[in-house]
Amino acid sequence: ASLRAGRVGIERGGRCAVVGIPKHPLSVDMVDLLLKEKTLLGAVAGSCRQEHIDDFLDWHADGALDLAALVTDRVRFDEIPSAAAALEQGRITGRAVAFT
Repeated sequence: ASLRAGRVGIERGGRCAVVGIPKHPLSVDMVDLLLKEKTLLGAVAGSCRQEHIDDFLDWHADGALDLAALVTDRVRFDEIPSAAAALEQGRITGRAVAFT
């Protein structure tokens, strides 16, 4: 429900990448997902090959990849609606990470 709604045949809705292994089962409203053109993607280790992960780790160790700079804002789960509005209005640049 937190993803932006799209319109069938006109525009795609929001996308969500599951990047961690859930501790509990997850239920998804499939009608909402389908009719609002939303995308749910599973991404273990960024869905990249092991040699790419090794490259990223080497770049980080050498100072060529600043991982901290990739996160521009942090919000609590209860702040997601206001953060989504801020992102849509351009008040958040880059990426944001939601956490509890």
